[in-house]
Amino acid sequence: MIEDSETSLRRCGGQGDILGGAIALCSYWAKLKRLKNTKENNNSQYLTNDLMIGALAASQLQRRASLYAYQRVGRSMQASDVLESIPEVLRQIDLILTGWNENYIV
Repeated sequence: MIEDSETSLRRCGGQGDILGGAIALCSYWAKLKRLKNTKENNNSQYLTNDLMIGALAASQLQRRASLYAYQRVGRSMQASDVLESIPEVLRQIDLILTGWNENYIV
């Protein structure tokens, strides 16, 4: 699996921490969606697919948030700028997924 969407060329300390947290959250969301769709009772285990979907979603979130932060503040971007970008990026992703306005992209 390769995730190669556009991102910022700027790297800063703390981006890996953001990605790690995002992977945990997105994997949990993937697991919840699977359990809801399959009506499974065994909710204590993560499947490999849950983790793969979570990693891909988190990577896309991290890359978009980094790009958005870089577009806002430029070369002085820090991990805190990436964190501040996450709510806006999630709003944009939600708009894309719900079909409100597909042109509203970072």
